[in-house]
Amino acid sequence: MAIKVSNTSVITDARQLANIASLDAATIATINANISSGATVSATAPTASNGAFWIDSNSNVLKTYNQGAWNDIAFVGSGNSFSSAVTFFNKTASSISRTWTVPAGVKVISVVAIGSGGRGDYYYGSSGGGGLVYISTISVTPGSSFSVRPGYMVQHTTGASSTFTGNDANGTSISLSANGGGASTSKAIPAGGTFSGGTGGGNGGRGGNTGTQSYQPGGGGGAGGYSGAGGNGADDRANGISGSGGGGGGGGKVHNVSGYSGGAGGGGVGLNGQGASGAGGNSNGSNNSATAVVGFGGGGGSGGASAPNQSYNISRVAGGSAGALYGGGGGGNTNNGTSGANGANGALRIVWRTGNATSYSFPSTNVN
Repeated sequence: MAIKVSNTSVITDARQLANIASLDAATIATINANISSGATVSATAPTASNGAFWIDSNSNVLKTYNQGAWNDIAFVGSGNSFSSAVTFFNKTASSISRTWTVPAGVKVISVVAIGSGGRGDYYYGSSGGGGLVYISTISVTPGSSFSVRPGYMVQHTTGASSTFTGNDANGTSISLSANGGGASTSKAIPAGGTFSGGTGGGNGGRGGNTGTQSYQPGGGGGAGGYSGAGGNGADDRANGISGSGGGGGGGGKVHNVSGYSGGAGGGGVGLNGQGASGAGGNSNGSNNSATAVVGFGGGGGSGGASAPNQSYNISRVAGGSAGALYGGGGGGNTNNGTSGANGANGALRIVWRTGNATSYSFPSTNVN
């Protein structure tokens, strides 16, 4: 097959079509007029072969088959629109601001952000989960810029916020902030991260409280949901609490007759729209100081990750387990002088569609 411009082949291999991000209206009209007769139009995929074309009648998307998968090329129904998204997160140990420029042809965007979870500490500290905020269908100007800063977990302190700032097409200021979960180096209960500036969102779950002795830290809080809070981390000799509105579950903890304990991390939350809430992690204990026991990590909400379990061993060391992506709070560590577990990093996702797109918006309409 080939696509030609003025009798010159510009695309000669179906594999090249998979790299096209969008097509203008004239190109789409040409494809509709010249390739539809050679493409199968159906609600289910036809027999797969490299270079084959298929127009999915459910979504009106033209696809080509290559290397074992059907790849989207363009929307070919009424409206001439195409959807895309970009996700931001930091790999280095700081929250770095970046600039995102609105692509050509894009006039409406939706954004979701999750703050990072706090980091647990030794002796006392569990930590809270990061908050979540979203805003839907912002009118924007192609070529305009927004500042994007995904939160990175900060050692021994409150988690970092994930922020999105700029002006919409009318010049109105947009300022989203999904704040990081709290951390504690005393018996104070660490708060979950809050949110501001958006259409909706949810606070992170708080960290679990410390027991009557200093070396009994609780579970980490779950990340906030799209329409409800993350679950609280387990308090002393209690289970973690399940998230709500798609939030992550709070982490459980372990305890032993000797009094030593440690907290499991809170569950994270995904960026692809609201789903099921994460379950709280169960806590466990033993009446035998030489018996190993396990506290369960908080479950992931809305497609986020579940936190790892946390074990108490016969050496009386109960190092907390880490919070899960995105935004789960870290569990506390019973061992003096050793830091508690990391909270999970935050992240931010921008979704857009060109042309007169099908309705889409967070928390769950066509944003996955």
